[in-house]
Amino acid sequence: MFSICLFEDEKLKQLHPLTLTRPLDQLRLGIFTLDEKWKHLLTTEKIYRQTRPEIAALFPNPPFPKEENILWIRSRYIPENSLRNDILRLKPGEGLRYKGIPVAALINNNKSLSFFEAREPDFSDIDFSATNHGWLLERPTQLFEFNGLEITKDFVYLNPSEKTTPYFPHVTIEGSFPVYMEDGVSIEPGSIILAQDGPVYIGREAKLLAGSIVRGPAVIGSHTVLKMAAKIYKDTTIGPFCKVGGEVNNVIFMAHSNKSHEGYLGNSVIGEWCNLGADTNNSNLKNNYSMVRLADWTTGEPYDTGLQFCGTIMGDHCKTAINTMINTGSMFGVSCNIATDTFPPKYLQSFSWLTKNGLERYDFHKAMETARAMMSRRNIEVTPAYLSLMKGLYPGKET
Repeated sequence: MFSICLFEDEKLKQLHPLTLTRPLDQLRLGIFTLDEKWKHLLTTEKIYRQTRPEIAALFPNPPFPKEENILWIRSRYIPENSLRNDILRLKPGEGLRYKGIPVAALINNNKSLSFFEAREPDFSDIDFSATNHGWLLERPTQLFEFNGLEITKDFVYLNPSEKTTPYFPHVTIEGSFPVYMEDGVSIEPGSIILAQDGPVYIGREAKLLAGSIVRGPAVIGSHTVLKMAAKIYKDTTIGPFCKVGGEVNNVIFMAHSNKSHEGYLGNSVIGEWCNLGADTNNSNLKNNYSMVRLADWTTGEPYDTGLQFCGTIMGDHCKTAINTMINTGSMFGVSCNIATDTFPPKYLQSFSWLTKNGLERYDFHKAMETARAMMSRRNIEVTPAYLSLMKGLYPGKET
């Protein structure tokens, strides 16, 4: 077998702000992150990544192998189980193209080491063949668009028929799709799991408090808590260590984020370490039912998503005050603090501080104090490498 090296490409910026603070392969889609999908597909734990210098220290590689062929994979290439045979048939010097774009290539050990040191693979002498399996991620809205399908596809790696669903008194579980629970799951009376439209995955030591309702396909991540009477609609993934209540429809929470209270959130992607205040609501449908426009991260200029339903793309460490109203097709960068009684702008750069007095820059040191306070609650440290990354994202870097 071979090891895997994931590499980012020129489309990376199109997935900001979600990829400002993580490698592209750490985006969550379906049950797993993208690198976890490849681990399951190819049954390997050996994954390396070729990523940006500013983020490399936070996601270090093990020593790069010098005597092993490496399968180089474009990070935004989303695998599926039917791709496995195409991959396993590759010989050194051969690769796969998807819609004309090189997505994977098996490279011998000497060339791989030189590619790794040069920080860029060279596929000029690779013999490529076409594949129609998998797909390429190009914009952040695709994460929630295809999340339900990816949840269902990811179940092939779980062997749900071999897992016994534990019994919880006064809990209703209905539907023909599988409901897969890891060890330590707790579900309180009055909760309902509806698997008529798709499967439901509940991670290790997750808790569903009384009256929670989950409609599949859906994912409740490990150590996540659904608050009492939470309403989780289909095509939703709540990553690990989150607290979520209210009404949530077709949303991805990456991890470590909270929406603990009432309020509606739909067709959105929420980064890590975010906190949505009580009765925060987002619009995901325009009053005139026209297609939603979303800001291009690099330019701030809106473009037509082609979607009728599109809510919020929110970078890590964002916070909203109680009763916050978020407009259709909003995009917020890293560490934005929104505390206004009117709709905020649809596009906020990183470290924006918005109140009734207007828009200011969030003081970097105060932002990091808040980050430390929140992360320490989960026993996670703001390391020098993390601090360096955040400094690099600060507008003007005047820190």
